[in-house]
Amino acid sequence: MTTLSTEPATSGLPRCLDSAAGAEQQLDRISTRTTGQTQKEATATVETIIERVRTEGDSAVMALTEQFDGFLPEPLRVPAAELHQAWESSPANLRDALELAHRRVQDFHVRQKPQDIDVQGIH
Repeated sequence: MTTLSTEPATSGLPRCLDSAAGAEQQLDRISTRTTGQTQKEATATVETIIERVRTEGDSAVMALTEQFDGFLPEPLRVPAAELHQAWESSPANLRDALELAHRRVQDFHVRQKPQDIDVQGIH
């Protein structure tokens, strides 16, 4: 059985582990990375980012994109004609895959929305 390794990945690809114990260690690490103090720190970071975007607007989005993604999105808004041209020049199989992904994301989030229920009975 091939499992993932604890050795640092150099190419961004999955790493191979050489034991079930190593795999279990990685599963424990993954399952606890969003609990307890780590989750509290992540929540605080997200709240700080949201507040910064709320108060600074587009300039915060640009600065944060540069900070986290390593590039400055200028212009921030891509003209509709460029988007249309890029879409039309993309291979059909890529467009199909993007449309499928879009439908799946929408479906997932629609199912997340809380729904009111109305129950009628004798009481």
